[in-house]
Amino acid sequence: MSIFKQFYKSLYSPKDIASFRFQGIGKTILFVFVLSLISLLPTGYLISTDISTTVGNFEELLSEDLPDFKIENGVLESEYREPYIIENNNFTFILDSSGELTEEDVESFKDSLVLLKNKALLVTDINVQTFDYSLVEGMPITSKELVSFFNTFKTALPIIIPVILLIFFIMVSGLKFIEVTFIALIGLILNNIVKLNLRFRHTWVMAAYSVTIPTVFFTIMEALRIQVIMGAFLNWFVAVIVLYLAMKEILNKKIKS
Repeated sequence: MSIFKQFYKSLYSPKDIASFRFQGIGKTILFVFVLSLISLLPTGYLISTDISTTVGNFEELLSEDLPDFKIENGVLESEYREPYIIENNNFTFILDSSGELTEEDVESFKDSLVLLKNKALLVTDINVQTFDYSLVEGMPITSKELVSFFNTFKTALPIIIPVILLIFFIMVSGLKFIEVTFIALIGLILNNIVKLNLRFRHTWVMAAYSVTIPTVFFTIMEALRIQVIMGAFLNWFVAVIVLYLAMKEILNKKIKS
């Protein structure tokens, strides 16, 4: 049976999940990678579009005159004694060398680049990325150098985005394997309760397919940007229930035979 057919079966059939327990670990590992890739699709799309949109908006912003500034010894310096704000379409550039604004003050500005007294913030719909000026201490940065860096960054964008997505995929896959392993350990406890003769490799394979339903559900929620209350608990609860139902299918078949 192909992986994609197994994916479809694991969405509704504990009986089929139970039958998968005899397959090789290699195929199951591949299935976990496929699940990880599916779960990453909404986030990957949002990351790609957010980066592209931010770069496009910032490019338009650069067509205007940026105020002169300098970042030296971890501190932003400029001639302005109050926050300087430029809005271009849906993108906002904020320069505040006075220290008047805080990180909390500017997080409401979606799609914005904020240069505060001691740090820079890139605010998107997904999150807020913070860059401390102390990381480039000893390397003074001016407004002209920022423009030059942006042009270099834009040129490298076709390489940067795939690298970012690859890093995210590795992280998501690692977390998915940890999740499957812990659910498989719970499966061993259930195995003792229902008196089955399953080994850890059997519960691990079934656990991998048991997480299909919650993975697909939370992928859809992520795509719709809907936050599920107690999502982590719900994810584990559904996966364990599906695993238990699969184990009951094995028990029922054992009783009938």
